[in-house]
Amino acid sequence: IVPASLIQIAAPGLTMLPYGSSFREDSGAVVQWLMVHAAFLGIFYPFGSILLSMNRTWFGFWYNAGYSTLLLVLAAFLIPRFGGTGLASATALSYVATSIVCVLYIYRRERAFVGNVVLWPAIAGVAISIAAFFAFHHFLRPVSATVSAFLVVGTLVTAVLWRAHKRGLV
Repeated sequence: IVPASLIQIAAPGLTMLPYGSSFREDSGAVVQWLMVHAAFLGIFYPFGSILLSMNRTWFGFWYNAGYSTLLLVLAAFLIPRFGGTGLASATALSYVATSIVCVLYIYRRERAFVGNVVLWPAIAGVAISIAAFFAFHHFLRPVSATVSAFLVVGTLVTAVLWRAHKRGLV
């Protein structure tokens, strides 16, 4: 999910291509924010199951309540000014913020559940990649941004798989 999300951040027009030019006009930023959410979803999604396996359902409840509250607050401020882009950004920002709190909780309370997983470099790598792919979109022409995105994603995926293979994980 992360590689596909990064490509769509650099080239949101690819996502909207089937819908036609009238629909595609103002939706690039919405797609980009939804892909920011999706990229971090690819990193943080397993932690909900880890909370359940830790038997920390009350923390899971408060995590979800915090996410919902933050989403409502951000949406109330962002939607009136930015419309659909405001809702998409509120979704991404509230998910990232509450997921980081969840990860910190798990690392602090039950590190055994995550083993030797070094998650902070992955989070930083995704955040830096998102910023780079936004830059592709803003500073390159659409075709150049798309080609660059595919080349960089291909290189990153190859590097991650090679490193995992070298460590005997794949």
